[in-house]
Formats: sequence, structure tokens, C-alpha cells
Amino acid sequence: MAASPMSAVPAVRSRASAHAPTAAVLLGVVAYGALIVHGMNRWSYDVWGALIVGPLLLALGLRLITIACRYEADLRMTRLLRLALVLKLCGAIANYVVSIGIYGRADAQTYSAVGAVLAHNFRDGNFANLPSNVPGTGFIEILTGFVYTITGPSFIGGYLVFSWFGFWGIYFFYRGVVLAVPSVDTTRFAKLVFFLPSMLFWPSNIGKDAWVCLGIGITVWGFGRIIARLRNGFLALVLGLAITGSTRPNITAILFAAVFIGYLVRPSNKEASALGPIYKFVGVVGLLGGGFFVIQQAKNFFGIDNLNVQSVQGVINSTTQRTTEGGSAFHASASSSVLHLPQAAMTVLFRPYPWEAHNLQGLIAGGEGLFLLVLTIRAWPRLRTLRRRIRDPFVLACLVYTLEFVYAFSSFGNFGILSRERVQVFPFFLVLLSLKPMVVMRWPQLAPRQYARLPNHL
Repeated sequence: MAASPMSAVPAVRSRASAHAPTAAVLLGVVAYGALIVHGMNRWSYDVWGALIVGPLLLALGLRLITIACRYEADLRMTRLLRLALVLKLCGAIANYVVSIGIYGRADAQTYSAVGAVLAHNFRDGNFANLPSNVPGTGFIEILTGFVYTITGPSFIGGYLVFSWFGFWGIYFFYRGVVLAVPSVDTTRFAKLVFFLPSMLFWPSNIGKDAWVCLGIGITVWGFGRIIARLRNGFLALVLGLAITGSTRPNITAILFAAVFIGYLVRPSNKEASALGPIYKFVGVVGLLGGGFFVIQQAKNFFGIDNLNVQSVQGVINSTTQRTTEGGSAFHASASSSVLHLPQAAMTVLFRPYPWEAHNLQGLIAGGEGLFLLVLTIRAWPRLRTLRRRIRDPFVLACLVYTLEFVYAFSSFGNFGILSRERVQVFPFFLVLLSLKPMVVMRWPQLAPRQYARLPNHL
């Protein structure tokens, strides 16, 4: 008996619903291809090139996240990282719109123009006539040239690539925390460091911020591997310091000092062999040698002959004069002693306050600062236990770096510059805000006659 036409309708609908996702994907691909063709005819490669670079970066990033999350204990971290990558690339577009679309100028324009020329030379095998101001802006121009050699000179595409660098810097930092700090709530830390507006927005353009963010992340990841006694920790640490040193030797000096102090309190591995203390001594000597090189680079970067209190204070005073200008300027009170550190910390970490904002960007920064201030107040019971946690090498390094950064950047008298620069300290500070409560061991409530039965060694 032949099936009735009405009975075949559900089967047809079922097959149609099964193929609907595939049809939607194909339709999206066709529409996106049409958009690229339209862009090729109407827009410059600066714009339509990003339509090719962006999906490639996203696909590669999602694949790398899938591989990296094989080592994650929390299965939700895969979804969190994927969302963080998408928002980070969106942050690059937002940064481009604000800097070029609204303000009409950015340092990224200079980096892109020089990088486009260098990329043309690199494709011809000509590696002469490179910028001379290395370390510094010259390195970013060279790096942009190498990026454009691969992607082509797409301005927005360059924003996306550097934002991609910044994302992996945050990821490596997160992995260092997971490896080395069991006393940190890593899920809380990940949500803060990946989705804080400043971390999404500032290290997302062609410039030093994203590249330094990558270097800091790799350095911290290497330090985490050293603490966890895993292989290649020193190699990753040196690589990260080299990345930061290529553009900002001052940050390299601060980072090195924090890592070195943290390494000093790292206990020797007495269980492995009797040579544990000797290995640590060799590590200290090696770090001291690297520290000498870092100091030399910092001295050359700032143009000072001797590194002492007077020369450091001179650099701070000069920074105050240079940055106290523009619409976002304010009176900077550089920290000259330990007593001034709390006031400096309020400025560097939390200002501008919402009532100090002069535009939408400042208002967002003010809201973020207020959020962090409330978070700090709520985490105060945990922060009070830092004096008992400084035996943890990673926690000590984060505390030292935060204090160093506050001291060094308290001289900045411009909220716009300060909001951008402090993304280099937020991950360290957020580690401190994500510490788990300490477990306090208490004596059990025993009757007086029961105390007499306790062993003598208790």
C-alpha cells in the first residue's frame, strides 16, 4: 500500500532541517565572498585585505586554542578562550575606529607606512636600510614590515595581526599562573584578564603595546615553568625578555627584577638530587649575567651613564614634563618614597575616576577603574595575607612588579597615556586580586581533660 502524501511531509521537513545548518554556512560563505569582491572593486587593500586576514587569524587561533585546551582541567575554558579571541579581534576594529575614525591620527599610521616600504624591499630580498632606532619604534616598523610581507600592506589587517599577538600574550600569562600558582582562582583570573576592557582594547593595534604584551606573557609562562620544574622554562623566559627588550627596555628591567626576586625564594629541589642547591646557584648566576645586559640596555634606552637614584629621578621628572599636556592631562605627583606609594597606586591603577572623564573613552576607563577599586576592596581580606604568601615565588614576583610599575609610572600626567600603559601591569595585579582565601588551621575545641592527652610534640 503506497504511503499517503501527508505522511511524507514530516520526513521531508526532517531532511530539510538536517541540511539547514549546512545551507546557512554555504550561504554565509557566498555572501562573504561577494563582500570581498565588492571590496576589491570599491575599497583599498588597507580595508578589504582585512576581510581575508581576519578569518585566517580566527581559524588559526581557534585551532590553536583547541590544541592548547587539551591540557586544561576545566572544560569550560575552551569556550571562554574562543569568545576571548573573537572579542580581542573585535577590539582591534574598535581601536581602529577610535584612533583613525574619531581622532584621525595614531602612531600606527607611521608604523604601517614604513612597514609597507620595508615589506616591498623584503620581497625583493633587500634587507638593507633598516630603521636604526632599535630597540624602540624602529623594531616595530621592522616587525610590521615582516607582517606585511606575509599579509600584504593592509592597515586594518595589521591591527588584527597585532591584536592576535596580544591575545596570545594574555594566554601565555594565564598558562604561567595555572602552572605555578595553586593559590590563585584561575577561572576568576581568566575571566578578568581576558575580558577587562583595557586588555581587549589597548594591546590591539599596530604598535608596541601588543608586542610587549606578548613578551610579558611568554616571560611569565617561562617563569611559571621554572617554578613548576618543567623543561625549557629558562629558554621561554629569555625569549620573552628579548621581545620586551626589543621595544621597551624599561619594562624589561622591571620585569627582570620581579622575576629575579621571585626566583631567589624558589626552594631548591632537594628530592631530585643533592645537586639541587647547585643548580639554583647556577640559575642565580645566569640571571645576574642577564640582568647586567638588561641594565645596559635600559641605560642606553634612557641615555644615562650611571644607574642610580639621581638618574632614575631625572628620568621620572622628564617623563612628568612630557606627559602633562593635552586634554587628558592632570597634575602628576611622582612617588618619591615608600610613603607615597599608596597615593601613586590609586592614580596608576584606578584613575581616572568617572567624574574626571572628559569623553566617552575616559568614561569607560573611569568605569573600569571604579570596578577594579571595588574588586580590590572586596579582595582586601586576601590582600592582607600577602605578607604570609611572599614565600610563593610567583606571588612575590607579581607583587614586586606591581610596586615597581606603580613607582615608575606615577610620574605620568596624562590619563590617556596612563590608561594605555597600565595594561602592562593589570595581569600581575589581577593575580593578587584572584588569590584564594588562606586556610587557617585552628585548634579543635577540646575539653580541658582532653588537652592533657595530646602528644608532647604538639
